[in-house]
Order: sequence, then structure tokens, then C-alpha cells
Amino acid sequence: MNAPDGRVEMLPTGILETERLGRSVFSSTVARRARSGRVLPKVFTVRGPISVDRLSYANREVMAEIGRRRGLEREPRKHFFGWAVLTAGRAREVGGRVEATPRAGNRYHADIRFREDSALDEARRRSQAKSRAKELADRSTWWEAPPTVTTPAG
Repeated sequence: MNAPDGRVEMLPTGILETERLGRSVFSSTVARRARSGRVLPKVFTVRGPISVDRLSYANREVMAEIGRRRGLEREPRKHFFGWAVLTAGRAREVGGRVEATPRAGNRYHADIRFREDSALDEARRRSQAKSRAKELADRSTWWEAPPTVTTPAG
């Protein structure tokens, strides 16, 4: 059931193959490259779980507001540009496990997790993570954040 602002009242805990997941982008360089058709792997290069938003459950304005708020909470503050978007099915194709992980201020949050092989040395683990990041980037498209809407005071 959708609320008047386009949000879904209850989010399912299970994540469908077709569900759109968005990795927030706070880098102008990454956004510029993504606009020209190439999402850079560095968007998905992180230690641990990859934090994403479940874009299928709210309109872009609601999701962009969450992204902007997150950017303002960073130190130093960051501008939110948009998302590298892929489906949960595409994340699973490269071995990712996608799970809903709602957070205070972002009930649409999810994580993409990969099983870590503890037998690998640090160099091999980094190489594996870099390869996964490239595969995720290659499966992603760019969604620009909508412009901020301001209402006149008074």
C-alpha cells in the first residue's frame, strides 16, 4: 500500500530479483563518468558490506532526500549526485547476498554482502574485491538525483 508521498507503508523483508538497488554517489568525478555511460568500479569498492538503497519502494524525490541528508552528515559534508543502480538479481549473479538492513532515518537501506575466504591473503582478498566491484559497476546504470525543490517561505 502506497502512502500519499509515494512511500510504501510496509517494506517486505525478502528482496526480489527485480528489486532496484542504488549505491549512493557523492563524488562529482564518479557522477560525471556515470552520466557519460560508465559507472566506475570505485563506487562498489568498500571493505565489508556494500550499503545500498531499495529504490523500488519510494519515489526518487524521497530517496534523494535521504541521500542529501546522508551527504550533509558526512565529515566533510558531501554533495549527493545520484545512484549507481542494479537489480538484486544482478548483484546475486556475482555472488552477492542482498539483505534488508533498515536504519534510523532510512528504512529503505539494504546491504550487499560477499562471503570472505579467510584462507586468502590480503592481496588476494583485495584483488577479489576489486574484481567484484568491476562486475557490479558493469551491471549498473546511472540514475541522476532529481533537483532539490525549494518552497517559498511565508
